[in-house]
Amino acid sequence: MNIVFLNGEYMAPSEAKISPMDRGFLFGDGIYEVIPSYGGKFVGLELHLQRMFQGLAHIDLEHHFTIEEFNGICEHLAMQNGAGNLGIYIQISRGTSPVRQHGFTDDLVPTVFAYAFEIPPMPDADDKNRHFYKVNTQVDARWQKRHIKSTSLLGNVLHYQNSKDAGFDETLLFNDANELTEAAACNVFIVKDNVIYTPLLDNQKLPEYNPRNDH
Repeated sequence: MNIVFLNGEYMAPSEAKISPMDRGFLFGDGIYEVIPSYGGKFVGLELHLQRMFQGLAHIDLEHHFTIEEFNGICEHLAMQNGAGNLGIYIQISRGTSPVRQHGFTDDLVPTVFAYAFEIPPMPDADDKNRHFYKVNTQVDARWQKRHIKSTSLLGNVLHYQNSKDAGFDETLLFNDANELTEAAACNVFIVKDNVIYTPLLDNQKLPEYNPRNDH
């Protein structure tokens, strides 16, 4: 990681400083997105950014950014960090307030941070290279607005760590009605009779960007 982006500037990671009074640090009050790129070519860049903007609207985080601006940030970070197989992580918090309080005012300036990190090559679709996961199941104890890609991931972290501590690779999560929702860090698909199924989208799952749910 050679160059990161913070609040309008590109810099070395060691130069990036964020206030401990930032609401992203104090409350997890923010939105994030992760966008993969292979050999400098992004996968679903526009859709990822649209979902990020949808999340900002859902949590009433006021801003003046454009998708074009973030297109440029992603492309610049990829280029400055080698343009190989990279993930671009973007986090936008509501910003820094002089007083820690749950309520927020409308004059806060959002904190925008982004950096690039190496990811494995694009997976080989050859059936011979399948990787099997050992999973357990848990009752989904996360919050009730999981369609928002919030930075408040404590529920996911605890579910995932519980499965790792028990010797599993992941955990499948079920709601109170015994319906499959997601995994702690993955989406869930089922193949039955040569048909691929995934749970219906609602507030319990994180979808791809869906313009019909725009806020």
